[in-house]
Amino acid sequence: METYANRFYKRRTVVALLFLYVLGFILNSSYLLPQIPQINFFDEVIYIESGKNLFLYHALWPFPRGPAISFFYAVIFPFIPESEFWLLTADLIGRVTAYTLLFISAWLIGTELAHRKLCHPLVPVALLTALPFYLILLPGPSYWTFVCFVSLTFWAVLNYARTQKLSMLLLAAIGSTLALMSRPDVVFSVSVLIAVMFITRPWRSSRMLVVVVLLAGIPTATVSSYIYAYGHQTGAYIFGGDHKLYDTFQASRQVLFDKKDIKGKLDFNLAKAARLASERDFGTAEENKYSVLRAIARNPSQFARIVWQNTIQYTAPSLMTAFGVRVPAVGLAKPENPLRYLSLFIFLFAAFGLAILVRRRKWSELIIVCLWPLDMGLYLFTISFPGYYLFHVMVVLMLVSIGLWACTSRLNDRRITLLLGAVLMIVVWLDWDHANRVVSLAKGGGILFVIAYWKYRKLENQQAIWAPLIIGGLALINPPTNYRMNLKVEDIGFFSQAKYLRDHYSPMSPVFAFPGVAPISANMWWIHTWADLGKVKSKEDFLAMMKLVGMPAIATDPMLKAHNIYGSGTMVEKYAHHYYRVVWRGPNDAYKILIPKDLSKSRLRLLAKPSEGGSK
Repeated sequence: METYANRFYKRRTVVALLFLYVLGFILNSSYLLPQIPQINFFDEVIYIESGKNLFLYHALWPFPRGPAISFFYAVIFPFIPESEFWLLTADLIGRVTAYTLLFISAWLIGTELAHRKLCHPLVPVALLTALPFYLILLPGPSYWTFVCFVSLTFWAVLNYARTQKLSMLLLAAIGSTLALMSRPDVVFSVSVLIAVMFITRPWRSSRMLVVVVLLAGIPTATVSSYIYAYGHQTGAYIFGGDHKLYDTFQASRQVLFDKKDIKGKLDFNLAKAARLASERDFGTAEENKYSVLRAIARNPSQFARIVWQNTIQYTAPSLMTAFGVRVPAVGLAKPENPLRYLSLFIFLFAAFGLAILVRRRKWSELIIVCLWPLDMGLYLFTISFPGYYLFHVMVVLMLVSIGLWACTSRLNDRRITLLLGAVLMIVVWLDWDHANRVVSLAKGGGILFVIAYWKYRKLENQQAIWAPLIIGGLALINPPTNYRMNLKVEDIGFFSQAKYLRDHYSPMSPVFAFPGVAPISANMWWIHTWADLGKVKSKEDFLAMMKLVGMPAIATDPMLKAHNIYGSGTMVEKYAHHYYRVVWRGPNDAYKILIPKDLSKSRLRLLAKPSEGGSK
């Protein structure tokens, strides 16, 4: 029979979880409740549109692009009210789902650590609230879906290591499959399989067969079936994994570019320049038969330069950013005077956590931790960005939780206190600025250090007090700059464009635009920029390109000209007036809609006659 103490403990835990969830939501509201300027126009809108197209037109998404993301947005699409705001609503639901799944993963991993008596189950959740590393992932659906499935798989494998239940093995197989369908990271799937084979007990051939069938068979069967279904629909059987590594290898050549060469250039421009430079150094992809090893053998010294420069220029700064600086929400101001070296505390506690696992001979957990992030090794000889190092954020969160709990239980050991004090001094020194948050860190950390050093004899096993103090302090010195706790939509012009398109044209009428917010929100057929637009040199070239895509309407906005992808902004500005007329314009004339003067050759289908002269 359950005792009153147990019931009280469970209620207290539930209350604490709800409090931390709401607190984390409020602190990061500007990320979780985005306005249009906070959306990633290069990735998010495309993935959300793929979900709409899957639901309405059964259009499958190619495997290399992560079809699980498309399925997610397809599932939520019918539940979103039909209006020009559906795109923003879908993005909001996706981000809140990501936060919720990561919160649940942190709690589940915390329970596993509690079973092993390594820390209190609330510690990982509290750390996720105080140090929301995941924020940098939210503008990239391929990032956060992959991380969510990887995190849940990580919990399932930890549980399997403890219980050896086949149900957990099945969950791990499903999680690994969904991760692979979100991002075609075959190395991760292999590392999960190897880790589980090492921790399976008893070591029998029949048991190993079950492991291989589940963890290799389910992902392989799922991916193969999807590739077949996509190929049957489109005629193109695309796996994508073979060329993806080589493409990434070529992109890594940009680490040797001078800063002046990359300033102001967009990602696709840098990738193109890197590919050309890589072909000069290592030969073409065709010459190397898409083999990275064959390419390296052609010029090993240049490859060594890339690895060295990548480590210095990208890997170290990316790690510091991923686990330290609170990144700004897209389109919002950066946090004032951010703490750039807060990650040193994270790395210290993670190192402590690893040492504790070794000291307590937690071999299964050590095997999982060491094998889990094997795919990160690829970024040492290719190229990396801060978000990549958060793919296995739950591994870091687990180690930090163990290390923090162990440190705060041994503050009676002055060596621990002095080490923490030394790291505090290093962070304060590296980040020192009188107008900086580091002043609060210096004051708060200094007070805690003095108390710990002075009263060290009384601090044995006081982690229940000190762990919350340190976690709370880390949250207080690293708050966001912006908050948003209302759902009122701020229209900068895209929604007005979308409303006009919805009111005047049939669904799936072609609309050329960048970004695609207006046509997607209006359920139009979005014609986005393509490489051949860079060849347009005259009004005749422009007309030929527009005829190629059905003489679409054109939605203009400040970003079309500012980004000028493949010269699209310049092209529209110089040549559109010869063949198009303005039928709608925003109040400040920055947002317009143009339609062909001769609609007989256009695929546009009108619901109502456009106004002559074009004012809102």
